[in-house]
Amino acid sequence: MPIAARFYALRSSPRARYWVTAALVFGLSGLWAVAAPLFANADEPAHATRAAAIARG
Repeated sequence: MPIAARFYALRSSPRARYWVTAALVFGLSGLWAVAAPLFANADEPAHATRAAAIARG
């Protein structure tokens, strides 16, 4: 099967479109998680403090 036919079949299949989209979202989310330094997001220190307070009672 030629590559163009495979690409068209991938585009026309809802199941394939779902899995390609899920893989892209998962991959980009993983890259974001790895690229962002610890405690660099907007309110991450507040979340860490709250989580520690809840865990300790």
